[in-house]
Amino acid sequence: QLTSDFGGTFEYDHQDWVRFRMQVEPFICDVVGVSKRLVEAIAPFTQEENPNTIQEAEESLKIHKIQRRKTLETLHVDELASEGERIRVRLHSPAKEHFQNNPDFKATVETIEVLLNRVENVRTRLDG
Repeated sequence: QLTSDFGGTFEYDHQDWVRFRMQVEPFICDVVGVSKRLVEAIAPFTQEENPNTIQEAEESLKIHKIQRRKTLETLHVDELASEGERIRVRLHSPAKEHFQNNPDFKATVETIEVLLNRVENVRTRLDG
């Protein structure tokens, strides 16, 4: 499609597009990095041997709870999820309506949704 500069009807504002990309790119990179680290953080929880006594089980649960909380805090998962929700709201706002038919915009929205779901799933597993 062509923009009005070339006699077409495609609505495009380069400054809007740059602002949009600058808004979502750091978030996408952060989510990808945190997702990988969250998956790595879960691995030790699934590879331990089962405790043999009630006391060992209680101690293991206590340690896991502390480790889960530290992992979530260290990776700033809650803040990242909040930022993702703010971006999600902005992406669906009327101000972004002129991007709705842009394939790159659609792909970016889908990517953000997938990444947010991935972080939420891993966070839920860690919250146990």
